[in-house]
Amino acid sequence: MKYLFHILLLAISLEGSIFKESVKLEKDLKIDGLSIRDWSGISEKYSAIFGDFKSGDTPLVLVPNRDDKELERMGSYKIFGRNDGVFIISNSERGFINGISPFERTISKGKFSYRYIYDYPTVRKRYLHLNLLPNIEISTYKSQLKLAQLHRFNGVVIQLKDKVKFKTNQKWVRKNSFTKSEFKEIVDYAKSLGLDVIPEIKLLTHQNKFIKDKNLLLNKHTYDPRKEEVYDTVFAMIDEIIEVVNPKTIHIGHDEVHGYRNEKQREKVKNKLPHHLFEKNILKVYNYLKSKNIETLMWADMFLSPKRFPEMNEKNLHGDLEFEKILKRVPKDILFADWHYWDRKEFGTVKFLKDNGFKVFGSPWGVKEGIRNFTAEIVKNYEFEDRMMLSTTWVGAIASKREKLQKHGLELFSAEEIIEFNGDIFWNGE
Repeated sequence: MKYLFHILLLAISLEGSIFKESVKLEKDLKIDGLSIRDWSGISEKYSAIFGDFKSGDTPLVLVPNRDDKELERMGSYKIFGRNDGVFIISNSERGFINGISPFERTISKGKFSYRYIYDYPTVRKRYLHLNLLPNIEISTYKSQLKLAQLHRFNGVVIQLKDKVKFKTNQKWVRKNSFTKSEFKEIVDYAKSLGLDVIPEIKLLTHQNKFIKDKNLLLNKHTYDPRKEEVYDTVFAMIDEIIEVVNPKTIHIGHDEVHGYRNEKQREKVKNKLPHHLFEKNILKVYNYLKSKNIETLMWADMFLSPKRFPEMNEKNLHGDLEFEKILKRVPKDILFADWHYWDRKEFGTVKFLKDNGFKVFGSPWGVKEGIRNFTAEIVKNYEFEDRMMLSTTWVGAIASKREKLQKHGLELFSAEEIIEFNGDIFWNGE
């Protein structure tokens, strides 16, 4: 059963009501640069949230308030349930989005029964990682993004690989891949949900998913950072993606340079990329993004050695002590996604990267105890402003391949289960 509501902007005095005198309303209060008096501007901006709220029996009332000290916490909100409507109070655009999410989740089950809620996030950036697959419908990605908004994610990293056709990669893109306009449709929908969008390009490694020109490869896995033609392609791809997404941040990959799984398997990789070329490529791409005023995000595994973290699962630690030394030389405003999919209790890599001057997205997958403890480790090591979590999903979860995920040792078996569980853990911080 679909419930429809209409949004009212409360611009009258509520003195003497359950809001008491602590709530003061101002008709011209500006929220994130938009006048709250003209709510149509915000409802248009976030049409995927507010588009469904039409005329109905129960009004949803948004109350702007910047005088309540409890609402000074970033993203916080209050909800009052009354017979004449449900009132969401906040002093920010993000607070209203956060408040509407639990309202939508609850009302979809039948009735909003809460009389009072005061809530706020413990982790500032709560992002979802989605891997685009050409055999998955756009509608599926949209439903997953909507679910992410309902569980109070506020960003998404969309990994492209060879699944979206641009002018730059048209020679190497997969058949039945998304067109640029289809990709833009997904991006625009995410933004209309209030989600920040970070595109991920598979740079340096996993080049069977991006640059497939043998003349530009160092080995079958890695492009050759010494060849300027490589950067002609890389920068052209970046420019095309910027045109579509207009991102604040781009994820540049750079994971599993010497292979993956375990040290014995990595020893079999031939013609490995030297450490200095790894560093060179990071700086080359970082400087290009910096010139565009775009932040750099990358995977952290190549800076993490099993020898330093013997208590952690080596399948997530692909570096050595020489890679570790590079941390002293790369810019401190590079963000790291520190991924650990099977660890349950020990996450010493967070403090290690922080002590080296970096901010970290904790990046779990589908092991419940690990997700809780990883989030708690981020909360323990960083102040609210710098707390970031990134929930991965990967192919098996997006396609709901339960048996495959069970073999991986996971306890969450679909993108939907991962989004629901991780979103709530990230919000609460434990």
